[in-house]
Order: sequence, then C-alpha cells, then structure tokens
Amino acid sequence: MRILLSVLVLILNLQSWTKADDIRDFQIEGISIGDSALDFFSESEIKKNSQDYFKKKDYTPVENNNMSFFKTYDAVDFIFKTNDKNYIIKSLSGVLNYSNNIEDCYKKMDEIVSEMDVIFSNQKKNPKETYKHRMDKSGKSKVTDVEYLFKNGDSAQIACYDYSVEHGGQDHLSVAMDDKDIYDFFINNPYN
Repeated sequence: MRILLSVLVLILNLQSWTKADDIRDFQIEGISIGDSALDFFSESEIKKNSQDYFKKKDYTPVENNNMSFFKTYDAVDFIFKTNDKNYIIKSLSGVLNYSNNIEDCYKKMDEIVSEMDVIFSNQKKNPKETYKHRMDKSGKSKVTDVEYLFKNGDSAQIACYDYSVEHGGQDHLSVAMDDKDIYDFFINNPYN
C-alpha cells in the first residue's frame, strides 16, 4: 500500500510539472519572471550590462553573457521596469549562440518547441513564422519563431535570429518568457 501511495504521489507531482499555466512556473538557469534580478546579479552587474536599444524608455534590457552559474545557455537576458529599485524581472530569455550555423539553430528550435508543446499544451500556440527583424534597417535579417499566448496575457517565444552581414549581429536561438506588460510593450514597437 505504501508503494502504491508513493507511486501515486510521484505521478501527481510529475503531472504538475508537465503542464504550465503560469509563466512564473518556468525557469531559465533557475530564474523566473517576477524574481528580483538582485537575487542573481549584483546591482553593478545589472547597471554595467544594461542596454539602451529601446527608444521608449519604460523598460531597461540587460544582457548577461557567460556567467559562471549558467549551465544551459550562453547568455541570460532580462528586462525590468526602468527605475524599479527591486529590478523585478518582467521578461527573461535564455540565449544559445549559433555563429554562421543557422540550420543547427532551427533544429534545436524544433526540439524545444516539441518540449514546449507538452509543457504549454493548455495555452494558445501561434505557428512557426518567419519575418524581417525590426532592428535591421537593411531588411535582410530574419526571425523565425513560435509563440505561446497565456490566458492572462503572458507569452513564451522560441526564436532563431538569422542576422544579415550588414547588421553584423550573431545568429542565435532565444527561449523567452514575457509577462503581459512586456508583451504589450513589444506589440507597440519600442524600437521606433
């Protein structure tokens, strides 16, 4: 009887991990949406790694490359509301670099999407789509992504970025989680 009970508890626990109804349940390198970045990075690291590529200054992006505690990703990027002294993470992404090897990026993306289809099976899924990258004025850089939309307005995106020679960016895969506020911010194109 005790073995049966243990097996039932194990099965029920596994089921709770396999379906994600709240984006905050998902972690990238142990970090989740809604965490304070100060729990993982010093304030000086956050300020040093902050970027300024949004024309609308409501939010601040931070790029963290090759930190010692990263086990899966080459970089972990996040976005916080500008002037938030607690640096609450509103957007979080894990990045894998694919220098001049975009085909491997697409293969990895398909693997991750297969896993996410199970984890996010209760969410709306937008199919794979390829479009021009908004930040490349040459119009030659492409983004291929799959997006999951949560009932509360949060989103998850798996994307491969294929940068043009003119842009000079590094091809990469991104697994990103955005809360509703950031999702709405991106819809209104913060780059213009």
